[in-house]
Amino acid sequence: MTEFLLTAKRALTPNEKVSPAALAVRDGRIIYCGPDAEQARKLVPRAEQFDFPDATLAPGFVDLHVHGALGLDFYDCPPGRIGEVTAFFARHGTTTLLATITTGDLAQMERAVTALAAYSSDPNPEGSWMPGVYLEGPFVSEARRGTFRPEYLRMPDWQLLASWVERFPGLFRFVGLAPELPGADIVIERLRAAGISVCICHTDASHRDLSRAVDLGASHITHFYNGMRPFLHRDPGVVGGVLAGADVSAELVCDYHHVHPLAIDVLMCCLGPGRVCLITDAMRATGCPPGEYIISEQIAVVRNGKAVIGANTLAGSILTMDQAVRNMLALGYGEQDVITMASATPARIAGLDDRGSLAPGQVADIVILDSEYQVLATLLAGKRIIHK
Repeated sequence: MTEFLLTAKRALTPNEKVSPAALAVRDGRIIYCGPDAEQARKLVPRAEQFDFPDATLAPGFVDLHVHGALGLDFYDCPPGRIGEVTAFFARHGTTTLLATITTGDLAQMERAVTALAAYSSDPNPEGSWMPGVYLEGPFVSEARRGTFRPEYLRMPDWQLLASWVERFPGLFRFVGLAPELPGADIVIERLRAAGISVCICHTDASHRDLSRAVDLGASHITHFYNGMRPFLHRDPGVVGGVLAGADVSAELVCDYHHVHPLAIDVLMCCLGPGRVCLITDAMRATGCPPGEYIISEQIAVVRNGKAVIGANTLAGSILTMDQAVRNMLALGYGEQDVITMASATPARIAGLDDRGSLAPGQVADIVILDSEYQVLATLLAGKRIIHK
């Protein structure tokens, strides 16, 4: 099937809400999104039509930081089951995701990279598109390592990464590191020269370290506020540097456990929806019942909507992007801004210029939402509608 026609109560285009809404798709691309269903039908006269009279059409969600679900983690997921994870997130409205590999045993990290590279060439057609990988570490701070095991941390070493980058060209979209560590500067420069975006993550950096890293090419902050030195009035750290105007984008985990709503307000006041992207940081217990799960070779207990190791160390989240959207809306943020944070902003951050909006010419990644922002269906690249 190469043509679709969708009608709905309304659609969220880049600059406005259209109501009523008609959206025409040909060969995987949006060719019309507006109020005139007759005009849309003329453009795709033989298209199959899907009507959602009480629903909203929105751009598919883009999750730049996701580890796993359904008891599976991209770090050690059997290669034949990666598609189960991407299909789970597609049912929750995520049309694009970056598979995130956690810091761990280097041999296992390499096996994960190899498996994800193979999957990217033969993906599940009912799963979220995976344009690449986010390597979260292993060059991170011991003081801010979170759940990462200390024996797996490494000092920044370009040679360690170089062989992976050469073997899997184009696979790595992001690499996260702590910029205060010795050797970080050269790794940042080499990553940028290779066309790979550099994230600041699990870091004890000062605001001066942040400034130097940004000057060298670092451009993105992993799960802002989490895994970094807290803001102090005499020691502002990365948090203060970003809020004071560093030229970076930032990830936000909005699950009501990672970040207090007032801290979200501060971040949004300083950066706005064009520089803050919603992520899940979802771990293997996502989509599973409460209980005990293994993460970073440790037992994480999942209860009351959060995953913790030990006394209270957060072990990722059990969030999905549609729930993150609902959470932001419940805090009082506007619909247009929240959808932007879940689609257009992360797409731009990842350099995915043809995704993230319902504008003509864009890839037809679309999520259909009911009045409570629950996912009714997901359209993947204009080729397949996945009903939740």
